[in-house]
Amino acid sequence: MFPLIARAHHGGKQDQSQMLDFSVNSNPLGPSPLLLEAWHRADLREYPEPAYLQTRTVLADWHQVRANQVVLGVGASELMYRICFALLEAGDEVLSIGSPFGEFARAAGLCKANLTITDRQNPALKKVRLLYLSNPHNPSGHHFADLEVDLAPFLDCADYVLLDEAYLPFLGVHPLGTSERLIRLQSPGKAHGLVGMRMAYALCGEKVAAQLYNLQSAWHIPASLDLVLRALPEAQGFVDQTLPLVQASARKLADRLEVPFQGVPFLLVPAPRASELTAFLQSEGIRVRDCASYGHPDFIRVSTQLEHDARFIQEFRRFYGP
Repeated sequence: MFPLIARAHHGGKQDQSQMLDFSVNSNPLGPSPLLLEAWHRADLREYPEPAYLQTRTVLADWHQVRANQVVLGVGASELMYRICFALLEAGDEVLSIGSPFGEFARAAGLCKANLTITDRQNPALKKVRLLYLSNPHNPSGHHFADLEVDLAPFLDCADYVLLDEAYLPFLGVHPLGTSERLIRLQSPGKAHGLVGMRMAYALCGEKVAAQLYNLQSAWHIPASLDLVLRALPEAQGFVDQTLPLVQASARKLADRLEVPFQGVPFLLVPAPRASELTAFLQSEGIRVRDCASYGHPDFIRVSTQLEHDARFIQEFRRFYGP
C-alpha cells in the first residue's frame, strides 16, 4: 500500500480571477498557432492509434533515437510517477542535484525511497539507484553548459539518471540521443506557451521504455494530444522566432531587479518577507511564485511577461519602499 503524502505546492492559476501571472514558466508569446491547429484537427469520434507508433517515430527521428525509445505522457509529472514506480523499491537511495520538482519528490516518497538533496555547484555524490538532475534548474535557472562532459560523474554514481529538460528549449538546445541508463524528460508545452495541453515524452533506453509502457493504460494519450506531439518538429519555428524576444525581455527584467540572467524566462529574486510580498502582490492582481517549497524561503520566482514587467517592478518596489 502506498503511503499518503500531501500534494506538492505549485504556482500557476488557482482560481478564475484575472491576474497578471508571473508564476508560470511559460513562453509569454504563446500559444504556438500550429500546435493549436493540430489540437483542433483531431478526430474525436475515433480512438487514437493504440501504440502511437506514428507519433513516436516522428519524435524519434527528430531526436535521433529509435521509436521504441520514446515514451509519451500526459505531462512530465505523470511520466515521473511511472519512472519512479518502474525503477524504485522501498529503501532505494535517490539523489537530487539541487531542489527537485515537487512531483518527483512525491513520487519517490510514494515508493518509500530515501531522497537526498545536494548542492548543484559542489554536489556531494554517492552511489544511488536514481539521480534526478534538472537542466536548467527550477527555480535557480542554473544549467550545465557542456552537459555531455558534466554528465559523466552523475552517471558514474547512479544506476539511472533522470534528466529533466523542461526548460532546455529556452537555451536554444535540442537534445539528441539517449542511453540505457539515461532518461531525458521533455516538456515542450513550456516553450510553446501551452502548458495546459500537458504534452510530454521521455527519451530512454529500450528496457526502461518497456517498463514505462507496462505501467500505462490503453489509449492513455487523447487524440488531440497525439496530434500535437506529432506536430512538434514542424512547430519548432515558433520557438526559434520567439526565443530571442523572450530572452531579451527576461534579461531586461533581470537587470532591473539586479539578479543574474541565466538564459531562461524566469528569475530567482531575493525577497525578504517573501510570503508577505506574495500576498501583497496578489492583492494587487499579480501572482508570483513563493520559493519556500524549494528550500528558498527568502526568494520569489518571476517569469517575464513582456510589457507587463514594468507593473511588477512598480509594485515590487512599492512593497519594500524607497
